[in-house]
Amino acid sequence: MFDFTEEEPGGAVAALTPTGDAPDYTPFDQDAWEARGKELAKRDTDTQWELADWLLSGVDNIPNVNKQGDWLAEMSSYAYDIAEKITGLSRSYLKD
Repeated sequence: MFDFTEEEPGGAVAALTPTGDAPDYTPFDQDAWEARGKELAKRDTDTQWELADWLLSGVDNIPNVNKQGDWLAEMSSYAYDIAEKITGLSRSYLKD
């Protein structure tokens, strides 16, 4: 895109010279960047709350029995087993 020669004859330093079309440059908009960050953070927070509400409804309504009919020792263990498989998230993440 640019040609640069470090030193010209006589000791003068050459400037950057465009060798083709200059790239389009859109200035960075910090206000837009901050607004986008807030939007993403809110979406992430909203999603976490929705996921927690969904998980708790399973904990409250799914018997603590696996598909083989075995009672599980850990409270709400089966709901967490299902949630791990559906979401791909670890149990420790889901509990946080």
